[in-house]
Amino acid sequence: MIEQAVDGIEFNVETWGDGVRQQSILITQKGKVPGSDNLVANRVTTPDLEIGILNRLGSVAAESLNVLGYKTGPGHVEVLLTKDNNVVLVEAAGRGGGFKIFDRLIPTATGFD
Repeated sequence: MIEQAVDGIEFNVETWGDGVRQQSILITQKGKVPGSDNLVANRVTTPDLEIGILNRLGSVAAESLNVLGYKTGPGHVEVLLTKDNNVVLVEAAGRGGGFKIFDRLIPTATGFD
């Protein structure tokens, strides 16, 4: 529902918690199916953003899980970046991302299995 109410670009942020805190390890941009009210994703791509914006996306995602007390294991967070560069939390979960992000993309992109 947030995706329908907030105008912005959606990103997946994958995190890993070492028992002390979550940290961002991978960020992907979500492509959406036309006519799906921004609810159905059909691809993930590498975001073309400045490092400062990427750091903010990662910080908001990791901190959302830390605040929830989830500090051990994989995390999957979805955020929106608005036109004025505000970061809006969509979803935060203690699980790996779908679209083969958790089992294929993270090990390929980061070397982290």
